Amino acid sequence: MFKRQGVIDLHMAWTDISEIDKNKLIGPDIIRAVNAMSLTASLWNHDVIEKSILYQTYWNSYRDLYDTLISINELVPGHKRTCRSLITNEITKAYEGMKNVDLSTVIQTKV
Repeated sequence: MFKRQGVIDLHMAWTDISEIDKNKLIGPDIIRAVNAMSLTASLWNHDVIEKSILYQTYWNSYRDLYDTLISINELVPGHKRTCRSLITNEITKAYEGMKNVDLSTVIQTKV
């Protein structure tokens, strides 16, 4: 039951997450995105939901938001922190974990 609730909560967190435009930062959109990433990271890092489900469903969006936010060192409108500073160690750890899963899908052979 708890795991099912986690999936529902995660789905709701990712609902209406917008792509971040580096040239037109919108504070509430950034905070919503970081909150969704933070919840995803918690579920990933603490094995609350199957990692394969998290990877399959959210990796592409998570990666794109992470890569965008980590590259913006400007203040979030209405806040006293930069986009980059909102990326926590927990978010980065989950990013690296999902990135490693992504890299493991690359087939290697010996010639």
